[in-house]
Amino acid sequence: MKSKPLVAAVIGFVLLLVGGFMQFSGTAPSPDADLTQACRAEVQNRGGDSDMAKQCSDKTFAVAMTATNANDAARAISAANQQEIGGNAVSIFLLGLGLVLFGTGLFGVMKQHKTPQPVA
Repeated sequence: MKSKPLVAAVIGFVLLLVGGFMQFSGTAPSPDADLTQACRAEVQNRGGDSDMAKQCSDKTFAVAMTATNANDAARAISAANQQEIGGNAVSIFLLGLGLVLFGTGLFGVMKQHKTPQPVA
């Protein structure tokens, strides 16, 4: 019975680490190589500089630069944004669950140490 709060604290800590890693290492979805190359070519055709060409590694920007049809571009940009939002939601969920489990586990461990254990 003693180990349950400790197990909750350890699981919570692991979830905090995983959620934090996902949150801070997450990047925008990247386009495939063909789309990136087409985007860079379009940036050069429009007279853009190297800083603008670096943005071609972002899928949303690359789709917007190479779009020939507004409806297809809007669908592609929306899909890229939803993918990014989904990953962000999972990481925030793991952070919240980890925080709750870690806090509950620590509270339980501290409570166990304060109350005297009966001798059997």
